[in-house]
Amino acid sequence: MAKYGDIVRRVLGLRLHAHRRPLARLGALALFALFDRASVAAGYTHNILWAPSDPRRGLALAVTVAPLATVAALALGRRVRGTA
Repeated sequence: MAKYGDIVRRVLGLRLHAHRRPLARLGALALFALFDRASVAAGYTHNILWAPSDPRRGLALAVTVAPLATVAALALGRRVRGTA
């Protein structure tokens, strides 16, 4: 039975590796939503994309936007190299 588990694990690993970019985009969007909700719940702001007025709000903005900025930078880097 362990042999089948190894086969399934390998197949799933290959499938995830083949679809890395869409999963990264989906993960970045999920992290953005999570941090946005956390910022609103903590009372930092009602809309995280407004300009921060104090250091706490600036940190919340940086943490919230970082996943999307990372995915955008990686996509831009691939496009510049011509591998998009």
